[in-house]
Amino acid sequence: MAWRPLPDEQRFLYSQVALRLLDDLTESAPTLPAAAELEVEQDTGLWRTVDRTPAVGPSGILTYPGLSRTASFPQESFRRYRVKVSSVFYRPAYLREKDGVIFDRVHPYDDRNPPAEIRARPKDVWMLPSPAYPLPGHIRVIRGVVVDGDQVPVANAEVNWQEREFSLSDELGAFALPLRWPALKASVTIDAMDHRTGRTGEITVELPADLSHGHLITVN
Repeated sequence: MAWRPLPDEQRFLYSQVALRLLDDLTESAPTLPAAAELEVEQDTGLWRTVDRTPAVGPSGILTYPGLSRTASFPQESFRRYRVKVSSVFYRPAYLREKDGVIFDRVHPYDDRNPPAEIRARPKDVWMLPSPAYPLPGHIRVIRGVVVDGDQVPVANAEVNWQEREFSLSDELGAFALPLRWPALKASVTIDAMDHRTGRTGEITVELPADLSHGHLITVN
């Protein structure tokens, strides 16, 4: 006997959590590996890891189809989720101020009742180069470490040149800042800011001489 689907039998999958990863240098989907970890808020400020692997589209969009699909609709209420992106080669730009991308209202749904809200677009996550990013040889780069007044490394400090070139320090305070736009021979100021504490610092480097060694930026 052959199975025959009934006309009213339909299964719907929605993804209320969607992110588009973008390489800050190429402004396109990252070509280097990156991983995503999904968390759900159990209590205010307390997050628990959810064992779900995202679906990844060719344009770099991460989705979680079926998240919050339930058989007990409408008894369940919406929940808060966040996604943490990690990579050896990138530092997600959101790390300036927070630990993940938050989706405030992920609503329950079933095959007859869609989610109460559906996002029209994914959230963009800009991926800044880490010290391990394989920058092409023709791109100049300033490397160094961000520290505080006690010489303790500062993670997730934004390092930039004239708000045109950006990088973030890693857990050891190390950064790699591409310099595509300054003149070949110039004196340039590199700014650093720890957005989470408001501490700032800067250094001045001479191009091209100072490209050959590391630099220390102290934020106070």
